[in-house]
Amino acid sequence: MIDRLSSTAASAAGRPPEPPPGGPRGSRRWVKVLPFLAVAAVVVGVGCLALAAGLGLDGTLVLSALFALGSLALWGSYRLLRVVLWSVGRRLAFTYLLIGVLPIPMAVVLVGVGLYLSGGFFLGHLFRDANAVVYEQVRTAAETRLEQPRSVSMAPSAGLEVAVAYYLEGRRVGGDARAPIQWPSWLEREVLQSEEGIDRRDRTPPLVALPDGDLTVATAKSRGSVGVVAFFDGHLETRLRELSQVWIDFGAEQEEQAKNSMDVNILGERFVLQPLSRQRAEDDRRQFLSRGGAEPAFWVYGFDVAGESLSLATGELESANLPVSLVGTPRLVLGQLFSSSREVDTLAWVTFVIPAFLLFDIFVVAWVMAVFMVFGLSRAVNRLSAATNALQLGDFSVRIPVRRRDQIGSLHASFNEMAASLEDLIATKTQKESLEKELEIARELQESLMPNEIVQGKDVEFATHFEPSAAIGGDYFDILRLDQRRMAVVIADVSGHGLSAGLRMAMVKAALGILVEEEREPQIILERLDRVVRSSKKGPSFVTATLALLDLVDGRIELVNAGHPPTYILRDGEVNEVMLPGAPLGALGDDYGRATIELQPGDSVVWLSDGFIEAANPSGELFGYERTVECLRGNGRNATMVRDRLLDEVSLYTEGCPPEDDRTLVVMSFRPREP
Repeated sequence: MIDRLSSTAASAAGRPPEPPPGGPRGSRRWVKVLPFLAVAAVVVGVGCLALAAGLGLDGTLVLSALFALGSLALWGSYRLLRVVLWSVGRRLAFTYLLIGVLPIPMAVVLVGVGLYLSGGFFLGHLFRDANAVVYEQVRTAAETRLEQPRSVSMAPSAGLEVAVAYYLEGRRVGGDARAPIQWPSWLEREVLQSEEGIDRRDRTPPLVALPDGDLTVATAKSRGSVGVVAFFDGHLETRLRELSQVWIDFGAEQEEQAKNSMDVNILGERFVLQPLSRQRAEDDRRQFLSRGGAEPAFWVYGFDVAGESLSLATGELESANLPVSLVGTPRLVLGQLFSSSREVDTLAWVTFVIPAFLLFDIFVVAWVMAVFMVFGLSRAVNRLSAATNALQLGDFSVRIPVRRRDQIGSLHASFNEMAASLEDLIATKTQKESLEKELEIARELQESLMPNEIVQGKDVEFATHFEPSAAIGGDYFDILRLDQRRMAVVIADVSGHGLSAGLRMAMVKAALGILVEEEREPQIILERLDRVVRSSKKGPSFVTATLALLDLVDGRIELVNAGHPPTYILRDGEVNEVMLPGAPLGALGDDYGRATIELQPGDSVVWLSDGFIEAANPSGELFGYERTVECLRGNGRNATMVRDRLLDEVSLYTEGCPPEDDRTLVVMSFRPREP
């Protein structure tokens, strides 16, 4: 993760990052393109429609053009919404507009439409109720005349005019001449079928047409051979208007319907749209509905069906469903709904006003909370987005002021902690890279301290190996040519690892190089080197070392050991372990082990550090001295072969695990010249 962040910061220094898809740059591009697409869609749609109309084609091309136009409009709307709603604040505002604002006017409109339709239905109820009242009075008059056939006259009930005709043995014998001559048995059957429905208020009484075409309400009653036919003798529409206070207008003639209707032809299908209400007698309607007050701002329109219209003379059907146009005022509807008593009106309004007031209060509180939420979240997201962009550009010092005590504030605090952690990690990585560079320089310096070219001669052959366990090791070896006859071999191990051990190793090398050139006795060389190690101001440090002085002419090797692992002599396939106990350099005392060995032609001498002895396998078991001796047995005439054999065995034993301690190896094969 640190690598990605550092690479991001490095690349950000060269060029700015690409904006996210749908970001501000993409928004400006689409906002410029969308108007042209919309204009092109409108032009294409209008062109297709005009071409279809000019060529007289069917609706297939029109539908195709509309489908293409609708698809393009949907695609453009989707792209526009995606661009506009890229910001979280805009998305929240748009969501609240859809959920919290638009439903209110839509609900108000829906309630208004519902109330308007309910008012139209209520006008129909008033019409049917008034029609039933008229029929009830006509029926009462017929029953009264049937019981008193000899009565010469009868006063109209409640101002209702009723015409009566008398029948005997099925023929009219007196009364109104507009009644049929023969007894209208069909009317009696119709009355018997509809009276039950009138009581339930789910059917209107039958309407009949007089010989002059006027509509009226009629009934027929008979008892034995005597019968009475009664019908309303007046203008039925006027009477119903007075009873219901609603402007009632029965269906217009077919000529007027055909005149005011509208024919629409869509895809070969003919649709006839008739007007909901007629404009006939417009002045009379306004005058009628404006009685007792000013003319209302709008009318309440209703539509009902009066049922069948039959001929009074023959009973033939003249109209199957006679339409009725109804016009009222809001004041009339409200007055009829709340007309029982003042107490009932007060209770109804209180029942309505209290929930409405509570709903309004809740909406205001929700609106205020939504406004604060939208602005607060938008500002918080904008701050987080700006801080993220700064972090992406490599500014890891950016912080967000934490002013909220909610989840957003916790998110801001988490971002600040993350930014601080990233800043520390970047600083740590920078320091680590700097340290690695310094260690690389120190490693190169240490490698330069090692002998670049092993001193070879006609009498000896050397093979070496140096493998530090860390970037800088604490082991050291050197092969010095003192003169034509004598050589010095040194192997040392400084306690510890890393840079401090490497520095001490460099100090030991420098001091040892000077001492070897000045002194001839190995014992004195180590004693003086011990004083150099003790003089270090970095605290106590120990150095194990083995110094070997080789006389090439006599084949004699003089060994001095200061706490270092043993020296191994390989002769005729056998191994001689030369153990020389002694105190390490820098420790208490200067008692060093000494030995002089006479070499024979073909012998090999092996010096190694404890990194080979302490090499462990994955189970943690050490390689040890015994395995070292067993590994060195065999042909020892070739130094390179001996070295490679030991390295292969150790690598096989450790299964390739990295060394936990420095491994240093020097192998010398003694091959003197023939005299």
